[in-house]
Amino acid sequence: MPRKPVSSPSSRLVAAILLTLMMFWAALLLGGCGNSAANSTSNSEDARPRIVATTGMIGDMVSELVGQDARVETIMGPGVDPHLFQPSRSVSVKLRNADVVVYNGLHLEGRLSDVLAARSGGTTRTISLGEMLPEDRLLHADAGVHDPHIWMDVSLWSEAVGHLADELSTIMPEQSDAIRQRADAYQAKLAALDRWGAAAIETIPTSQRILITAHDAFRYFGKRYGVEVHGVQGVSTISDAAIQDVNRLVDLITVRQVPAVFFESSVSPRQVKAIVEGARSRGQSVSSDWELLSDSMGAENSPTGTYVGMMRHNFTTIATALGGSPDMVVQEIKLPRTFQQSAVRQSAFQQSAFQQHAVQQSETPIAPDVTLGRPIRVQPIRFEQNDAPESQQS
Repeated sequence: MPRKPVSSPSSRLVAAILLTLMMFWAALLLGGCGNSAANSTSNSEDARPRIVATTGMIGDMVSELVGQDARVETIMGPGVDPHLFQPSRSVSVKLRNADVVVYNGLHLEGRLSDVLAARSGGTTRTISLGEMLPEDRLLHADAGVHDPHIWMDVSLWSEAVGHLADELSTIMPEQSDAIRQRADAYQAKLAALDRWGAAAIETIPTSQRILITAHDAFRYFGKRYGVEVHGVQGVSTISDAAIQDVNRLVDLITVRQVPAVFFESSVSPRQVKAIVEGARSRGQSVSSDWELLSDSMGAENSPTGTYVGMMRHNFTTIATALGGSPDMVVQEIKLPRTFQQSAVRQSAFQQSAFQQHAVQQSETPIAPDVTLGRPIRVQPIRFEQNDAPESQQS
């Protein structure tokens, strides 16, 4: 009877090693297949156009228009001053790899605007919102340049939405119908915001419609909504204000009894503080507990993290600080049940009835015959029993 071969310890070790190697390579191959599938999915997502926006307001506009049909990235976050922005290496890479770059132009982004304008016609499509607007809608600033703060007039920003929708429709023809539908819906929302903001400003006593801010970013706002605007600095924050500019505004506050001045979230508060101290040294009481969003929006996912939320914050803050009653104006725009104005200092809201209850949606819109420049009928907000603030519920 033949003897069974006896395996030596060394042969068993070799067999174990071979088995381990076979299992390793099998796992590697299976993993590679899984990774290939994942990469395939990733590449499929990457096929969507990559759109880079400079400011938060522009990024929000682009997102409203393209929805999920493109990848949108903003390079300037909350609190960033676009006038002083210096692109980092990573930002330069994003701009270079983008299919489309949408920027404000009119020298808002400083030298970056010149770089983007020079790249027009290359592989990356560059779109300047300011350059698409009619000349007669733009305001002139110092040194023969235009004021770049076009978003401060909601009607003008809505016009830019229409122009951008046209541009994006040619770039993304398969999504053209969807882009135009989104543009129509967004412009309707902006039209309601424009009317509501005008009504809120109308509640300010006429003699108190004087807006003093850190820099001259609100000229479009002033022209559209009937407010006299003064900035410590010019339309750009590159250069500091001179002492005579500070003294001029202190004189204005003292003579015309201006009740409040405003900080800006993206601009140094130093010069506004100097104005407040100068006014108080002359015995003039002036409130400085107010902060506006001028060149950037609020934090992402916050009430001021969209353009609509940003401008509603500005309308409400300006009207409240200057003696108006924005909480008494009927709304057309649906808001979250409680609209917390987190960017405004708490001490300021303690003076406002707006903070004492949630802003509620009313089914009664502003009268359709209300237009800018005509008397605005202000109605109190009517609460349904179940929608009243907790303090009013029994």
